[in-house]
Amino acid sequence: MAVYIYSGRREAARTVIGAELVLLRRWTRDVDRSATYSGLYPAEEESPARLAVVLTGDDDLEFHRRWFAPAVTVQQKFDRYLDDRAGVDLAGEPFRLVDVSMPGESPWRAYTRRGERGRPAPVEPYAHYPGREHLPSALAGPGSRRIMTVLVIAAVAIVLVAALASRPAAALGVLPGFAWMAYLRREDRVRPESPAVLTRAALLGVLATAPIVVVEAVLSVAAPDTLSVAGAVFAAFVVAGVVEETGKALCLRSFRWNPEFDERFDGIVYAGWIGLGFAVVENVLYLAGAPTSGAYVMTFVTRAVLAVPNHAIWAGLSGYAVMRKRFDGKGAGLIGGLLPAILLHGLYDVGPFLALALAHQHHASVGVQALLSAGLPVAVTVTGMSMIRDRARRALRADAAEAARFTAAATD
Repeated sequence: MAVYIYSGRREAARTVIGAELVLLRRWTRDVDRSATYSGLYPAEEESPARLAVVLTGDDDLEFHRRWFAPAVTVQQKFDRYLDDRAGVDLAGEPFRLVDVSMPGESPWRAYTRRGERGRPAPVEPYAHYPGREHLPSALAGPGSRRIMTVLVIAAVAIVLVAALASRPAAALGVLPGFAWMAYLRREDRVRPESPAVLTRAALLGVLATAPIVVVEAVLSVAAPDTLSVAGAVFAAFVVAGVVEETGKALCLRSFRWNPEFDERFDGIVYAGWIGLGFAVVENVLYLAGAPTSGAYVMTFVTRAVLAVPNHAIWAGLSGYAVMRKRFDGKGAGLIGGLLPAILLHGLYDVGPFLALALAHQHHASVGVQALLSAGLPVAVTVTGMSMIRDRARRALRADAAEAARFTAAATD
């Protein structure tokens, strides 16, 4: 067991330490040991002497016994403990220093080799990421990412401004999304996520609308006519289901190394906020396109209770599958979560599309059209809510049990 001290610049640390945490949690689970991660501190962007600390084994238990008093900050707790130990852990071994600017293989990965389990190997001198130096600087540098982000923000802003200019009342379309965000935040009240990270998740969902709309427009050009049965199915399951759910899932992947992304329920929360961010923009656009005041009211109500929460539900299914694979090693991960999300999304959209197609071909009665356009989306919504609530309960139970085990070990 050992004390690991990570140092370097925060920009590099977010990626390196995030990746380490995933492996560290697997190690603590598989060898039934405890560990505590300090988090990134201090808050400045400069290069601090201590950026993050991982305490394992007896040092972790000693830290909780002696230093986990509520009267001081987390930073002060870890600093006091490290100063008290004077560079040597409880086993008499020197602290292990890790430079995050030169990441390499994690010490927590070594125990899985050849099926062996035990103490992690010492931190070897880290090497640079292989192959990164061969990437064109225009693609690898942060400047290009900033340019792309600015372009996407500009595109979304232009579309929203144009929509609101045509119907200012469409701005009210943000309210259902904000209401469902508040609900999801309340469900996460036991171990809540920071508002800053959740806001980032929602903004990613907002920005995802730009590339998603572009891909959907390209597919729609080559797709069959939506007034045909084949075109209705293609539009529902491929243009809407595959593209939108994949886009939201890719947004979720950007959190995979975030140190705060550390519980099973976080997958549902973060993905849900991403889905709601996407739904906010989509809602505004649908309301702006309503031809009459009556259509506006109908669109607002139906989307507030059906479409908006469904975007959070479908994304949440992917998020839960990701975290179940990460923490418990079960399921097919992101792909396993995407499949039910795409299926539910497609079923939700295919009813109204089929109703229009069959009405155009005079192949369906008014009752059948009503069943497809209203009954099927309601049934999908109820099913999705049941599925996500079941997964949320499982995630919360597992997270609570893990937290209880950790607390018991720390107080023994």
